[in-house]
This record gives sequence, C-alpha cells and structure tokens, in this order.
Amino acid sequence: MRITNKMLANNFLADMRLNLENLQTLQQQSTSGKEIRKPSDNPFKAVRAMQMHTDIATNKQYNENIKDTRNWLDETDTALGQLGNQMTRVRELLVSAGNAAYGSSERQKIKDEINQIVDTMSQILNSSFDGKYIFAGTRGTTKPTTIINRWETTSLVDKDGNIVKDSVAKLEGNYEGEINVDYVIKVEGKKVKVSTNKGATFDKEVKKDSEGKYDLGSGLKITIADGNLGKEFKFSCTSAQNSELAYNDKYGEELDLNKLPIEDLENWNGKFKINGQEIEVKELKIDTTNDENSSKPEELAEQINMQIKDKDIKASIYYVEGKPYIEIKSQKGEKIEITNSVDKDNKEIQLPKALEITKSNKKQLDIMGERLITEVSQGVTIEYNVTAVEIIQFTDETGEKRDLRDILKKIVDHLDSGDPAKVKEICNGDIEAIDKASNNILKLRSQVGAKQNRMKAAEEKNTQENFDMTEILSKTEDIDLTEKTMQYATMLSVYMASLQTSARVLQPTLMDYVR
Repeated sequence: MRITNKMLANNFLADMRLNLENLQTLQQQSTSGKEIRKPSDNPFKAVRAMQMHTDIATNKQYNENIKDTRNWLDETDTALGQLGNQMTRVRELLVSAGNAAYGSSERQKIKDEINQIVDTMSQILNSSFDGKYIFAGTRGTTKPTTIINRWETTSLVDKDGNIVKDSVAKLEGNYEGEINVDYVIKVEGKKVKVSTNKGATFDKEVKKDSEGKYDLGSGLKITIADGNLGKEFKFSCTSAQNSELAYNDKYGEELDLNKLPIEDLENWNGKFKINGQEIEVKELKIDTTNDENSSKPEELAEQINMQIKDKDIKASIYYVEGKPYIEIKSQKGEKIEITNSVDKDNKEIQLPKALEITKSNKKQLDIMGERLITEVSQGVTIEYNVTAVEIIQFTDETGEKRDLRDILKKIVDHLDSGDPAKVKEICNGDIEAIDKASNNILKLRSQVGAKQNRMKAAEEKNTQENFDMTEILSKTEDIDLTEKTMQYATMLSVYMASLQTSARVLQPTLMDYVR
C-alpha cells in the first residue's frame, strides 16, 4: 500500500487529538477530584455513585430525626421527673395529714399546698418543646390540660338570714356556673320562682320533677317541704378555691364528654343511645330566646331522665354566662357513652348537633392520646412520646382503672371534710392511690429511658453506616491523586514526544520536491 504525506498527516492529527483528549480527561479528573463528570464517562459507576449519595443524604436525615427525638425524650424525662417529685410531695403531705394532733386548720393548709401542686402538675403536663406540647399527642399545638376552679354553695337561709333545716328545705348537687351568684327562691304553690343577681335565671319559674325536686339549673336541685307557701330561701355560690386537673379542648375550655351545649340547636327530636340504651326525644323545640311557644331546656333533661333505666345516670341543665348546657353524668363517676341509633332499615340516625360535639370531644381525646412516630433507619420506626392521657388515665398493676383527676379531687375533698370516715381515708385509700399514680409515672419514665438508650444505639449505628457508605462512595467516584498526577505527566510526555516526532516526519514541503 502506498503511504502518502496526507495519510501521515491525517494519522498524526488523529493521534494528536486522542492524546489531547486523554490529557484533557486526566486534567479534568485532577482538577475536580472525581473519576467521572457525566454518566457517559462510566454508566455503572455513575449510577452507583448517585445511589450512594441518596443513601448518605437519607441516613443524615435519619440522624437528624434521632437527634430531635433524643432531645424530645430528654424533655419528656425531665417533665416526668418533675411530676414524680410533685407526687412525692403530695404523699408526704398526706402522711403528715394523718397526724392525730392535726385539726381542720392544719388540713386546710395542707389542702392549699396540694391545690398549688395540682396547678404545677398542669403546668408540667403543658410543657412544650420546639413549638409543640410534648404530652398532647398529635394535637401538638393545643395545651393538653387546664385547671378548673369549681364553686361551692353557702348554707340555705330564710329571708331573715336564719339557716334553714333540711326538714324544711334542702339544697343538693354540685354547682357549676358563674362566679359569685346569689339565688333567691320564692315558693308559689306547686312551683317556685328563681331569681339571681346575674345570668339567665331572672324570675324563672320551675315546677317539681318526677322526684319531687325543683331543678334550679347549674347542677343544683332543691327539695321544699309542704306548708312553705310564700316563703323565700336564699343562698350564694362562691369560689371553693380548689383546683381540679382537667383535659383542655381546642378552644381552651374543659374537655368533658358528658357536657353538651344546647344553644343554637333547632331541635332535639330524635333517637340516640346512652350507654347502649335507646333514648327518644319527642316533640321538643329548644329555643334559648325565651319564646313562650318554645320548650325549656329543663324539659329535655326531664324527658331523658324519665327513660334512663340506670338511676345512677342523670341529665341536668346548667347555665354558663346565660347559655344553657345539658350534662349527662354518672353519679358513680363511670364513663357515659352517647352513640347514634339506627332505624328499622339499619340506617344510621343522625345525632343532634350537641351530641355530635360530644363525638368531636371524644375525637379530640383520642388525638391527644395518639403516638408520635419517627423513622430512625430504613423501614425502622419508633413511637417516642408520652401522652397526658397515659399519665392521667391508667391501669395499675392489679388491673384496676384509675384517673389522676379523680384521685386529686378526692384528696382535696377529704382534706376539706370534717367527716371522720373521710379524714381516715386520707391515710388509707388516698395514699394508696397516689402510690399507684407515682408507679405509673415511674413506669412511663423507665420506658422513656429505654427509648433514650435505643436512640443512642441507633445514632451510633447510623453514624458508622454513614462512614462506611462515604468510604464506598469515595472508592467509586474519587480519584487517586498521586496516580492521576503520574498518568498526567506520562500523557504530557507522550503528547510532547508525538509533536517532536511528527515535526521530523512531516518536514518535507512542496519546494523539496521541486528541487
């Protein structure tokens, strides 16, 4: 085959271009520190490097989750420790209250301190971290608990201020209404006229119910003996200065599943169930505008009470700032469940709006008891929060269900009482109940400690995984700088040598042939 100068020149240019490309590749690798710059350089390594980058970034996020969870658990542990300290102080006070030398004045001082402790407990249960309430479950932006101050009634007196005997007239119930309300009751035949200095009970006429009592609203009833026509009785509702722990709803009010607002309802006609027993309200039109043709809220409670078979369950009407509410409550403190009913075709009958509010409150309580979950590794999740519901409502080691709200309320009531049997209960049932609540907090705190250890182990594991994956990534995409420097020097020598060789080989020109 004949070799021409053009062939030599073309071969020279091709080789020079190849050498320059190799030199450029080595130069780019040396300046970037990476083996590949685009997927076409090495598709397999490119895919593996991208996957490793994704895994490392994911693992870093897992580590951030773990750090946040550890901080959350640290705050939870601190709060539970503070709650435990408060429980210990309550127990110490109850033990001292059992001192035979202590009288009612000493017990009142102990009660005052316990009221402050209850306030402190609510404050601890409302602890927040990173803008969320740590004991509020998935309802993290609303405080889980609040403090309720109940009110007590003064002795029933006649218009001259003399205390009325029970045989003449007797006041019953637990007042739940406005602050410092003065009641005046005037007997007018088979009904009484009730007047107050505030609220929605100005000159309200009340008839006897099926039990022979007059329902005054706000949780109070009065029994008046015959022969008192035209007489007046007076009493006042003042602050009891006792703090009660309660769940907090999303509006900042007490979350109570048994209290149902009546205002703004068109009617309550229909069927529903109370603890499984069907109740039917017939031909009742509730109107809070005091229209003469409308039904009174008390008639609703009366219809319900006439149908309830369990006599420990009572429906009553009370007023808050002039608005009527119905309370369906067990006298034994048992849970009341209000549910929908069904018709003959098994279709659900809609509850009145107020009962739907109760269902909404139940949902709020369920949300408050929900677990927070975080992912600490691929496919590995952990529940890391403690809820106020777990602290307040718990089952002790004997299987008995207990409620911290009731425990604290009974303690205060027993300290307030002058009944020897109730005073004796302070050193018996109350101390035992506080011990059960303390054990529950210790159990929850031990669980938090176990989760803290688990988070620490997960963090160490993820840190090591990150180190290992970074090493694999480095081997996949990073260059050996020494090796690439030597290769670059070699390629540069080859390039310079090719230039010198081609200069000698391609020296002849057209003038050389002419000569």
